[in-house]
Amino acid sequence: METLRRSSRWRGGAILFSIVFTAVGAYALSGSEAVTDDELDAIAEKAAFSPLPAVGGATSFPASPDSTIEFGSLQPSYSHVDFSLRGPLGRLNLTRFASGPKGAWQVAQPARKLGSPFGFIEGPAPTPRMQWWHSLHSYILEKTETRTGAACTPESPGVDCQTKHWDVFGGGAGVMTSFFACEETNCFGSNSSEQSLKVQKVGEQLIVHAADGRYYYEPVDRRDINVGWGTTNFNRTWERAWYLSYIESRQYDAAACSEQGKEDAGSDVVGSCHRRVARLYYEIPDECGGDEGELTDVTVGADFPMLRSAVAGTGSQLVFRYQSLPSRASSLLGGKTHECVLASVDVVGRDGAVEAEAVTYQYLDGMAGILTEARWPDQPGNTVTGAVLEYAYQLDGGQLPAPAHSVWEVKRNGVSVVRQYLADAGYVLRDTHAYGGSDLKSTHFVGAENNGCWPGSFSNDPNSSCRTQAQFVRTDSPQFGDGTGTAAGSVYRWHDLSVAGEKPRGDQGPRLFHSFASASCGFQCIAMESPLIPSNENRWTWGWIDAPWHGGAVDVPRTAQGANGAYTVYETALAWPSNADAGAYLPPAELRRAYLGAADSDGGVPLLTHEYTYTYGGAERPAARRAFEQLVETESTPSAFAEESPSLKATTRRNYDPRTNRLRSVIQSGQTLKFNPVSNAWGRVSRAVGIFYDTSDVCSGGGRTSRGACVQSQGLVKSRTIRRLRVAPIPMRLLLFMTIGPIMNSGTGPAI
Repeated sequence: METLRRSSRWRGGAILFSIVFTAVGAYALSGSEAVTDDELDAIAEKAAFSPLPAVGGATSFPASPDSTIEFGSLQPSYSHVDFSLRGPLGRLNLTRFASGPKGAWQVAQPARKLGSPFGFIEGPAPTPRMQWWHSLHSYILEKTETRTGAACTPESPGVDCQTKHWDVFGGGAGVMTSFFACEETNCFGSNSSEQSLKVQKVGEQLIVHAADGRYYYEPVDRRDINVGWGTTNFNRTWERAWYLSYIESRQYDAAACSEQGKEDAGSDVVGSCHRRVARLYYEIPDECGGDEGELTDVTVGADFPMLRSAVAGTGSQLVFRYQSLPSRASSLLGGKTHECVLASVDVVGRDGAVEAEAVTYQYLDGMAGILTEARWPDQPGNTVTGAVLEYAYQLDGGQLPAPAHSVWEVKRNGVSVVRQYLADAGYVLRDTHAYGGSDLKSTHFVGAENNGCWPGSFSNDPNSSCRTQAQFVRTDSPQFGDGTGTAAGSVYRWHDLSVAGEKPRGDQGPRLFHSFASASCGFQCIAMESPLIPSNENRWTWGWIDAPWHGGAVDVPRTAQGANGAYTVYETALAWPSNADAGAYLPPAELRRAYLGAADSDGGVPLLTHEYTYTYGGAERPAARRAFEQLVETESTPSAFAEESPSLKATTRRNYDPRTNRLRSVIQSGQTLKFNPVSNAWGRVSRAVGIFYDTSDVCSGGGRTSRGACVQSQGLVKSRTIRRLRVAPIPMRLLLFMTIGPIMNSGTGPAI
């Protein structure tokens, strides 16, 4: 048996937002008939790293607190927040990700010049890939694809033989999403499968509009990449790169702020009027040889800018230090023998105080590409003790239980917290972890039905049995019981997945549509059904809505059925074209009604009904800079007095600034009972409660705070603000509250 070799541990770093209708990472660019099986596998694998939630059921199984197993690919996923700096507009997080053995981040030829924070490993030839990366490593590549088949020599009528693309890596895209590029100023790229991201060209900048904010990319280095790759059917050439330069919240700058894309803060970012969560700065790393020299000639990333610092809204910053290490993928990197990779990260406070080497990184065998350790050493004067994460990889030396091919292990401060056995194809076979370092361990056995495809592999052939797959996890644990003191020896969880997406077919990848759990006690569990009798059964259905003015289709949820048999039914529609720049990108879906606790899948006899209306942001912004962010305007439910008068509703209305998208007020209106001393009786009256948000500059030190309105007499309802909201005839009480940060509007759809 080979000795334990250190390597990676991973979690897919899925960042979830409350957007009911967005689907897992889109793939296809045009409305072709279907994605290929290879593309389908890529969709399943990269879903673990997408920041977008699925339309169907849960996307992962929490085998342990430190690692999850991703439904669909069945590969493990991992992320760890190495640092988090607070800011008035949000946190600046440095999150480290790792992919499973197959790898989701395929970089292709530009890897020879751009480099990566932790280096490359070999992937499917001729493509190097990253096994490790971090959340601030993000860029956009401009790619030209030229077809060379018979239809293009010479070019046949109606055949587009050359197309330009924007490949978005990291940031809001998760791993990679590609868009057709556009040429006009202030235009949007197009993708027939992407339902959440938008890419906009504004001057020399590219802006990615995502659920959590805006990512701005600039051509930091003016040199072209100029690398290519050709086959018998097409040639691909990557010409330019845009680097992630700053991140903003979903709110826009005030009208008085300088032009978007310009910096007004100088060295003191706290005094800036721009709503920037993070600012990123790049340099050619001197540690790896600088612009020229013998080391530069053989080191990937040494002569192109790499991330030097990331500055939070408070002025605190992370400073990145690099080193040149031998490459383990030199045959795929143009023969270069070394790579410029991260050695450590410093933390610099706003006052200039430096915490040098706040985290350091170690690599397997002293070569780039595979991390073995992340260490936070003790710092002088710091009361927090140091910590270390170790990553280990064990090759199959004939000692592993069949059919395991390898083992990944994670240790925290010397204690093993994850140990995962992997098949040769990369999917998880078994996971064992301890509870807080104790001797109590859970063991999860993972597998799939024998439907003709490997576990975690699907086919998009409409006649194939591999369009669906039942995946299961059997958990043996000393901590399970049936509630009566009887131990449950095993708990079984089944998950049925099906390939989803239309126009093109299969572009949303595998999606969970049915799950159930059952328990086995070795004999009949006292408080449960007989062994292997399904319980806790859940089902999900979805559909799609054609967007004829766009040519694509938008996936939407239809129903969700819980373990008690009750349904949640979703009534959806697409936004009108006037609300969302028709043609360039798929229009957003609107959840108009949700029927909760319904007796059937048609929404009949619900216990509760929610209704929603929407508005679209940036109405007073210049037309060329408007991105039509979807904002929930009203949310209504039947009033408690609806039995007396069915038309009565309790409504929450949100009012947004038409230029900045800032939430200005929330008005809750409905009915209440009021005692009338004249008639000596209670009567129903209309009532509204308003909360108003305001911002003001603090008296010293720069920065902003947000505040609510002060408590005043009801005479205040005659003010201009109240009249504009048209609630003057209704008595209103203003609520007093204070906050130490801004009131931020998430801008997402309702979470039902």
